[in-house]
Amino acid sequence: MSDFSLAPGSTIHLHRALGRIRDLGKTAGVVLNPATPLTAIEYVIELCGVILIMTVNPGFGGQDYIATMEPKIAEARKMIDATGRDIPLEVDGGISSETIGAAAAAGADTFVVGSALFRHPDGIAACVAEWERRRDALLGQLAGYPVVRPAGGWSLLLETPPLGLGPAELSARLLAERVAATPMPGWGAEVAERYIRFVYSNEPVPRLELLRQRLERAVPG
Repeated sequence: MSDFSLAPGSTIHLHRALGRIRDLGKTAGVVLNPATPLTAIEYVIELCGVILIMTVNPGFGGQDYIATMEPKIAEARKMIDATGRDIPLEVDGGISSETIGAAAAAGADTFVVGSALFRHPDGIAACVAEWERRRDALLGQLAGYPVVRPAGGWSLLLETPPLGLGPAELSARLLAERVAATPMPGWGAEVAERYIRFVYSNEPVPRLELLRQRLERAVPG
């Protein structure tokens, strides 16, 4: 096991515990339950290798996603960006094809999916296949563009300078075409300054198949 994550209330010496985990050569993380404020990690974030925000109250599977955690996710993203470090921001609880997009838009970049896979009417394989169809539809629409092929199944990066635009400007142009894409500056390493991100996991394939024509209208000829 390479990662160990602790809830702030599990120890009276969180700073010491996180430091000890790091000393053992492991990744130290903190888990924040819905009622746990972000101030709990304010003075230990430099020791964190991952931050996990629970979007349900832990205890059993199948609970509904708590959408009111999204401002907390967004604030955690700001805290991480302020450190200048690439700390994964993970969410766990009620994550499905219907909720993952909102969590990602708030700033999460790592997702725990459990019950949603088992609840799919045609089983896990069909659920995964649907996400892969959405990924492949987006890749098809962006064929020939400078993209970073996704390793997982929920978002994709497009490099903007080769298109003659910065991330913020292209994001604004796409929004005018009714396409939401997140400018990535401030989301980690310097290379992020070159990208926008499309979250496709909760978009139906027919809508994804409209992207190319909208992108062509947004990019200068």
